[in-house]
Amino acid sequence: MVNKHIPIPENLKDRPTYKGMPLPYVSPDQEGEVFDFKGVDPAKVADCLELRLCGLCGGGMGMTIAFLGGPISGKSLYYTFPPMHEDCAEYAAKVCPHLAKGKAYAEGTTLQDFHPAHSTEPLTECVMVLGTGYQPHRVIPDVIRVLGFIKRRVFKDGEEQGQLL
Repeated sequence: MVNKHIPIPENLKDRPTYKGMPLPYVSPDQEGEVFDFKGVDPAKVADCLELRLCGLCGGGMGMTIAFLGGPISGKSLYYTFPPMHEDCAEYAAKVCPHLAKGKAYAEGTTLQDFHPAHSTEPLTECVMVLGTGYQPHRVIPDVIRVLGFIKRRVFKDGEEQGQLL
């Protein structure tokens, strides 16, 4: 459920919603009453990478870009979700049940079902890495390396814990 005390960023306000949560731009188009947040549309991901679009709102990004993941991604600078605006990523880190609460991505699935590079353990903290660029991994599909590292922001239980350089 969405935390009503955290305002939706302007970039996400026009996105379709499910139970009050803005649906990510890269989500597959789905019919029906239940939305599956664990899926991504590979064509939309490719558009994000080629056109420098935010994976959450679909808008064009400026110089600074953000990535979200767990502690291993935060240290390695390798991520599996496309880049985002910093304010879109911060919102997701605070309200997304998986990122903010360490819950499984969807009932009956694990993060490994979402992408084999993910850990099967719930997230203990969410790490946002800010950079100026990115490069798809040459060997491992769907893995993106952050370039031009700026800083890390750490979130736990939807609250920012601090910044790491």
